[in-house]
Amino acid sequence: MSKKVRLIIFISLVITYFIVAPILIYYALGYRFNFDTRTVISTGGFDLKIWPQETNILIDQKIVRRTNIFSNDELIQGLLPKKYNIAVEKEGYFTWDKNLNIEANKVTKLENVTLIKESLAFQNVKGSFDNFYISPDEKYILTANEASATFHTIDSSTLDIVNTFTLQNPKDLVVSWNTGSETVKLYNKTTPEIIYSINYKKTGTIIPEETPGIPSDEILSVQPVTVNGITLVKDADYISLLNTKTDKFEKYYQAKDWKFSPDKSKFLFFNDHEILFAKTNAPTQKIFLIRFSGIIDDCFWLNNDYVIYNVGGKLKISEIDTRDKINTVDLKVQLTTESDAVTTLINPEIHFDTTNKILYILNEKNLFVSEPLTDKKNK
Repeated sequence: MSKKVRLIIFISLVITYFIVAPILIYYALGYRFNFDTRTVISTGGFDLKIWPQETNILIDQKIVRRTNIFSNDELIQGLLPKKYNIAVEKEGYFTWDKNLNIEANKVTKLENVTLIKESLAFQNVKGSFDNFYISPDEKYILTANEASATFHTIDSSTLDIVNTFTLQNPKDLVVSWNTGSETVKLYNKTTPEIIYSINYKKTGTIIPEETPGIPSDEILSVQPVTVNGITLVKDADYISLLNTKTDKFEKYYQAKDWKFSPDKSKFLFFNDHEILFAKTNAPTQKIFLIRFSGIIDDCFWLNNDYVIYNVGGKLKISEIDTRDKINTVDLKVQLTTESDAVTTLINPEIHFDTTNKILYILNEKNLFVSEPLTDKKNK
């Protein structure tokens, strides 16, 4: 090869470098050429945290990524600024999707995309029950059979009976747990002059201790609850919020109840037809979530970003991300009793265990416990 040819090759490579290098640098910095506008623009992306693992991520109906068994996180970069349909899917789960805008030099965060199983397995707890009560630490279940006036304390992790006792007048009970002293106190609203106390960890057949006298305020009334600097109390049909400036409670919202999220950063509140929520650092900014014509019986946090509730005899789960549509699914519940009879939901009573992510359903005197709805680490 002659000296002239080598010089030409060298010069060509230098020119190519100075042309290609800036392009690669700009590409790495997130710049793209928009062929529609014929301009160079900055790009953005999606940052996702997804439960469960091994899910497909689709953008505009095309699979672009798949999470693996080692990580729930995925960062998708280099997207031109515009609106995209982003979806997450996995076989056996309801698909999640939203239409969201990507802005230049910004990452759109989706910090807790939770896929819900299309069908759930339930275990029938042995026995016939009229009511059940969950301890505050969700480690024990207290069940009641009114006909036999029999109560069982059940270990929620094993569903084994810890102890058994009987009470007169088992209807219309007020139940107060004290996990510090490992006791639960009960009294009947029609005969409040006697309070029954039991050690719920004591095993075998036990005899409740009777305490004469009218129940204390701790049992008799609903006490204010203070979390992250805000104080709420249930006042008849209203939730009242403490005004820290006047030190007086003011009516906040007409609602059945409120529930704090697991991380205590938010609280939901609901009435017969609506569910709303607010952040504890800005409680006066009420955020409307969803409305139904049917009656909402109860509502719980599934994690910090999803709620599970019973409306019109159906169990539903909704996210609280109000960007675009709110992803909501109807849980497909098929309950089989000990006698292998399939039963449908008829005015069920529900409770969701936020620690173990399991659902309790009391339906026609049968108590059912679900498999975990999501991973325990999904906060």
